[in-house]
Amino acid sequence: MMAVVLAAGKGTRMWPLTGKMPKHVLPVAGEPLIGRTVRILGEIGISRTVVVVGYSRGAVERALPPGVVFARQEEQRGTAHAVMAAAPYVDDDFLLINGDLLLDRESLESVMREYDGSPVVGAARVDDPSRYGVLEVRGGHLVGLTEKPERPRGNLINAGVYALPREALEHVSRVSPSPRGELEFTDALLSMTSEYDVRVVEMRGIWMDLAAPWDLLKANEVVMRSEMKEARIEGVVEPGAHVSGPVWVGRGAVVRSGAYIEGPVCIGPGARIGPNCYIRPYTSVGEECHIGAAVEVKNSVIMNGSNAPHHNYVGDSVIGERCNLGAGTKVANLRLDGRPVKSYMRGKRVSTGRRKLGVIMGSDVKVGINASIDPGTVVGNDVFIGPAARVRGLIRDGAVVL
Repeated sequence: MMAVVLAAGKGTRMWPLTGKMPKHVLPVAGEPLIGRTVRILGEIGISRTVVVVGYSRGAVERALPPGVVFARQEEQRGTAHAVMAAAPYVDDDFLLINGDLLLDRESLESVMREYDGSPVVGAARVDDPSRYGVLEVRGGHLVGLTEKPERPRGNLINAGVYALPREALEHVSRVSPSPRGELEFTDALLSMTSEYDVRVVEMRGIWMDLAAPWDLLKANEVVMRSEMKEARIEGVVEPGAHVSGPVWVGRGAVVRSGAYIEGPVCIGPGARIGPNCYIRPYTSVGEECHIGAAVEVKNSVIMNGSNAPHHNYVGDSVIGERCNLGAGTKVANLRLDGRPVKSYMRGKRVSTGRRKLGVIMGSDVKVGINASIDPGTVVGNDVFIGPAARVRGLIRDGAVVL
């Protein structure tokens, strides 16, 4: 069996994190999301993987190892269109996977095990099924699917993982445009029920759809808690540094004297940590980052090339690539009234459901000294924040805040 992974979309709901990179390469526990999926596919015995690329395809291709086959979807016209972009490379029965999902070995194997030549649909139960395709199942078989219903008849949803015979591509090729003008794979799936008994299998293990930027924090925590069991030190930890629990220090990284790190924590290759800083659990620090003196970081994702070098606090936050926090910059992560933090998605203010959330920051942001950032603030890409500025709300790409 082979695999087809769909990774051509942008992921607009994840802005500003996807302003300069596709959703599929966002890091989870130090590993690009799609890189994790492709790695696991190899571990469970998938012989060949085809990845469909489109938006920012170079970033996706660089995130994956040699041997992966890339199919280009030059124009994004829907999921069925994406599958047909891979069709020339499909010569066997295959797993079809949405490439922006957080999965693990157990979740993929739970679908793969049930395949016997007829299509298998992976399913998951969620709290808010109105955002997904809700499945109608009888006797374990698919009989209907309703996309994003206002009044869902159940909470079992299409999880975006399928095991399919190669012949299923015939159904995909016959799909007509939907009312919104796209070629939808789910229409092909319903068409398959006329020829096959399409089985529905509730997936086990890790399955998560990253629907909002702050979901990256939850994904990071889920993976670290379940998969990081012991320390892995490939860089240098100087005498006088304290490292406890499952802490991963990448090759070429240096943890200087006085640093105090409580795992699970990931430190990327080439990062510089300390001296005299505090990194708390569920933090992921990317490649070539600098976490410097008198800095505290807690439950955060700091992406490649970003720095919090002097007297900073960063809690429950996501910092994009190549950002720099000026000395004394602090990120607040808790409302004084203790209520759930509100933030922004697609320009609208929404409740995150999180008691603690700091900043969601895009890439290439420069922050002056002694700036303060309110809980739930969203900062776009290429933003300049001046010294002593108070930052709150939604800051658009390229803005200057003084």
